[in-house]
Amino acid sequence: MTPSATPSFAQNVKDGFSVGVGVSVARNLVDRMFGSSQPTVVPSKQQSCKDLIASYEVCVLERSPSECQPLWTQIKECMK
Repeated sequence: MTPSATPSFAQNVKDGFSVGVGVSVARNLVDRMFGSSQPTVVPSKQQSCKDLIASYEVCVLERSPSECQPLWTQIKECMK
């Protein structure tokens, strides 16, 4: 895939997901360093499955289906 001058929808989704993950990691790091006044919220199984599906959709847009097979397997396990 060749890079284009204007970002694609998939690239925007990927960038947004990366920023969200980065912010979450940074927040958890700061909370651990300085103590947190709020309890840590563990994502629900349903939200975890939604995150996997979103990652799979981005993967399929950017790569071949065979490269996305591990994500598909995780989605099937998550839905059980």
